[in-house]
Amino acid sequence: MGAGLTPERRAYIYNVLLTCGPLLVVYGVVSAAVWPLWLALGGALLGIGLARVNTPKGKHAE
Repeated sequence: MGAGLTPERRAYIYNVLLTCGPLLVVYGVVSAAVWPLWLALGGALLGIGLARVNTPKGKHAE
C-alpha cells in the first residue's frame, strides 16, 4: 500500500469485495458465517494503509 492507493482505487477494491462476497458464498467457496470476517479484514487493512500513508512524517509532523 503506497501513494498509489487513491480514493478511486480504494472504492474499486471495496466494490470488488462487496460484489464477490455473495458469489463466493453462493458457490460454497466461503461460508456465510465467515464472509463478513473477510470483508472486515479487507476494510481494516485498507483503512490502516490509508491512515499510514496520510500520516505526516518527518519535518511535516510538527
